[in-house]
Amino acid sequence: MFEKEHGFTLCRGKKKNPKIAKYVTKLSVEGKIKNPWQPLLKDRGEIQYYERKVNGSFVQLPYFIPNKVLPTRQLIVEERMNTTSLGNFFIHLPKTGGVGTKNMMGRDAKQMLREKTITEPYIVCDEGMTSIENWKTFKTSFKRVIRENKILKANCVMSMSESYYHPVFADNIFTVLRNPHEHVLSMYFHCTESRSHKLKSHKMPSLDGWLESWVSQKEQLSQTNTRVEWLPNKFSCYNPINMQSRLLGYPRTKDDLKDRFRFVGVLSELDTSTCIMAQHLSGATPSRCNCNDRRRRLVADHGVVHHGSTYNTTNSQRELIDILTDMDQILYKEAMTLFEEEVQLFEKEHG
Repeated sequence: MFEKEHGFTLCRGKKKNPKIAKYVTKLSVEGKIKNPWQPLLKDRGEIQYYERKVNGSFVQLPYFIPNKVLPTRQLIVEERMNTTSLGNFFIHLPKTGGVGTKNMMGRDAKQMLREKTITEPYIVCDEGMTSIENWKTFKTSFKRVIRENKILKANCVMSMSESYYHPVFADNIFTVLRNPHEHVLSMYFHCTESRSHKLKSHKMPSLDGWLESWVSQKEQLSQTNTRVEWLPNKFSCYNPINMQSRLLGYPRTKDDLKDRFRFVGVLSELDTSTCIMAQHLSGATPSRCNCNDRRRRLVADHGVVHHGSTYNTTNSQRELIDILTDMDQILYKEAMTLFEEEVQLFEKEHG
C-alpha cells in the first residue's frame, strides 16, 4: 500500500536508501502518514521507534526490522539452548595482533583443506566487541561464495571477541599477549593515527603528556579506592593501565595461566603461536609450521604509521610505561616462560 501510494519500493534489509528514509521521515513529521511501515508488518517483521529532534521538538519515528535479518541469531540461540558453554573462545586483547591471528589461522585452514590435511573447512569467527556473556548468539558457521553457484560453509571452530576473561562460558580459552612497552605505544599510535579514531585524535596530547596523565591517575587509585575501570577517560580511547592483566582477570603466575587458558601465545612469536593453536583446534599442523619456512607474515596495521615494536622511546617515557604496566610485565614474563615450555612439548609430540 505504501509503495503503491508513494511510487517507490522501500529498501529493506541491511541496505538503506537515504533519500527514501528522508522522505519517510518528512511525511511522518508532517503527520501525513501515521505509520509508514504498517502495511509491511504482516509476517514480515516488526516496528521499533526512536526519538529524533525535529524543529526543536522530539518526535517518535518508526524503524522497520524485517524478519529476514532476525532468524539467524534466533536459530543460533535455539541450537545452543541445551548447551552449557562455548567450545573454543579467543580473547582478543586490543592491540595484541588479534586480527592478524585470525587471518593467519584462516589462511592455514584453507591451505590444510587444499592439502587434504583436514577434511572439513573451519574458520575463526570474529564477534567484534560482543561480551562473552552473550556467547549463545555467536555465529556457529560462516558461508562464503568462492565460485559461481558454489558456496563454502565453514564451521566456527573458535569464536573471538574483545571481551574479558570469564571461566564459566567457554571450555577452552586462548589469547595472545604482547610485550607491555610495545603494547602501550601501539595503543597510543592507534588513538592518534588509526582510521577508526580519526575523528577523536584531536583529544590526544603528546606521548609524554598522555603517559604522564595516566600515571597521575594510577597514583590516585590507592588514595580514592577507585577501580581502574572507573577512571575517567578524557581521551576517548584506550586505558593503558595494566590492560592485559585487567582483561584477563589479573593472573600473576605461570600456574594461573595454565589453569585458566588452553594456550597463551605471544605476538613476537605469532607464527609459532598460531601453529600450536591450529593443532589444538583441528588436530593438524599447517605445512608452513616447518622451521624451514621463513616467510614473514604481517599483522593488520589499521592505517597506523608508527608501531610499538619499532618506535624509539626516551628514558623518561620508558620509566612512565614501567609504572603503567608493572603487573603486565610480571604477566608477560610468566607467559613467555610458559610459551617456551609449550613449544618444547609441541616439538617433542609432533616431531
